[in-house]
Parts: sequence; C-alpha cells; structure tokens
Amino acid sequence: MYRNLGMSNAILVGLLDILKGSLTMGIARFSLNNHYEIAVIAFAVIVGHIFPIFLKGKGGKGIATTFGVALILMGWKVVLVVIAVWAMLLVFTRFMSLSNLILIWIFPMYFVFIKPDLAYFMLGVALTVLVYWVHRENIERLKLNKELRLEVTIGFKRPPAKTVMVPSAPALLNRSRKVSTKKKLNQRSLRSISTV
Repeated sequence: MYRNLGMSNAILVGLLDILKGSLTMGIARFSLNNHYEIAVIAFAVIVGHIFPIFLKGKGGKGIATTFGVALILMGWKVVLVVIAVWAMLLVFTRFMSLSNLILIWIFPMYFVFIKPDLAYFMLGVALTVLVYWVHRENIERLKLNKELRLEVTIGFKRPPAKTVMVPSAPALLNRSRKVSTKKKLNQRSLRSISTV
C-alpha cells in the first residue's frame, strides 16, 4: 500500500480499515452476548476485507482490520502496545510482511495467557492461519531473500538529480572541427583585410 499510494494515503487507508473492524465489532459486542457468535462476525469481517466482492476478491492482507477487531476485543491500551511493537519490528526488519507474520501470534496468545477465552482463542488461531495463507508469496520471497524492504523517507524529499547530457566523442570531434574551421576563416579574412 505504501509503495503504491505513498505514506499519507497508506495511513488514511489503514485508519479506515481499522475503523471498519472496530465499528463492526462494536455493533456486534453491543448486540450479542455469545462470544462464539462475535468471533464468527469478527472472522467474517476480516475475510470480507481480504476477499471483497466489489473488488473481485482482491483486497488487502487483513492486518489493519485485525487491529480494529482487536481494539474492541482487547482494549485500546493493549492495541497501542501491539501497534508500538509492530512499528518497532517494522523499523528493525524493514519487512512489512515479516512484521505482520510475527505480530499476528499476539492475538491467540493474549486469549490464552492474559485473558483466557476459548472462542476468541479459536478466532486468533483462525486469523493466524488466514494471515499466513494470505502472506504465502511473501513467505516464499523471504525464504529466497527476494522480499522488498520498506524504504521510508522522513522529512522532505530530496529533489531528483538533474540529468547532465555528456556529449559523445563524435559530437566533440565535430564541434572541434567547426571551431577550427571558424578560426581558419577568421584568419583568412584578417589576412585579406591587411593586404587591402
């Protein structure tokens, strides 16, 4: 997303994806009490983001929408910590895909060790499998050391370097010949003037 749209547009799209996940989960938590039903809705909204009908099944990786779901299920303080960890991983590795693959494990582990909940743990496992499947091409590129690193420019962009046209050898030769012929003509004209 960042490579295609730039930093500002990528941030805007990410925030909208987070809002989509959190808004859907907020309505689900308000309307339902059964955690299994809420987990199904959470999984459905992320699958819908990855395989949108209106875009012929070509959506995103589902990470930002997962952040939105986690915002309601885990709380905003936990999600802020998770986002900070994700950002540090991204700065350290400069691989967006690798950061996503490491981070997604926090979801099921949270609902085992911190806030045990079988329904949300099963949701976390399903999301982990889904994210790894969506990133399968990235995983292959990581194995082959062909995955592109994220290059982020902080501050103003350096203006592009001006292209300096260097004349070729034949062009220089022709130019020198023209200069020499001009000199000869000037010398001849001076001689004719002096004889007059």
